[in-house]
Amino acid sequence: MRGLKGWSRGTGRRWTCRAAGSPTSSRSPACSTTAEDPALRTLAAALDDGVLRLDAGADRDEAERTLLTLPGIGPRTAALIRTRALGDPDVDPYGTPGAERWRPWRSYAVRHREAAGHPYGD
Repeated sequence: MRGLKGWSRGTGRRWTCRAAGSPTSSRSPACSTTAEDPALRTLAAALDDGVLRLDAGADRDEAERTLLTLPGIGPRTAALIRTRALGDPDVDPYGTPGAERWRPWRSYAVRHREAAGHPYGD
């Protein structure tokens, strides 16, 4: 099966999601986990249906608007997806005080501060 596989950091549960265009049947879900995860299932379904695009040519603003309409996806999660999946260099998912001075490279600055042990403007 083509797609994404990994472990959820928050729950430690294994998950698998098929990529858009992969062979699926009406009986197999787009995303399966060892436990029910509605947000992940909704995200995978939106990707599989083509409602949400996270490929290199995707419009970042449109993708963020679509993400925010999905149940279980809030502004912080949408911003992190925009940063990591769409490669947007100017996103501050945490509302870090003073982050405006790092424009247009806020994503990198915030990530650098996290790695240095100073997350969220501490």
